[in-house]
Amino acid sequence: MTERTSRFNARINIERSILSTINSSHCCINCPLAGLSSGAIEDWRVRAFQFLPKAAVEDIVYILIEIGRRAGFLADNSRGVFEGNDNLDKIYVADIQNKIKNIFKKYGYT
Repeated sequence: MTERTSRFNARINIERSILSTINSSHCCINCPLAGLSSGAIEDWRVRAFQFLPKAAVEDIVYILIEIGRRAGFLADNSRGVFEGNDNLDKIYVADIQNKIKNIFKKYGYT
């Protein structure tokens, strides 16, 4: 497996983890997140306003944009420029998942 393939697979695993966290929440049954691209996040944001408080949506969107940006760098072939700045290890991803879950809890959702 090439380094680029490994980075791409890592990016996919990160995306799946975050999507699972969002889409497994009862409040997101009718507004699933489709991906971590800016378009997918914006589409989710618009739909999520129907089911979640605006503050919750904006807090989550801020997190999603950041991890989407960082995951994009992970799979980028020019990644060497950013080496060391965008290490998305399992602890970081778990922390992001916990932040999202805590936002849901803060607003009374699971």
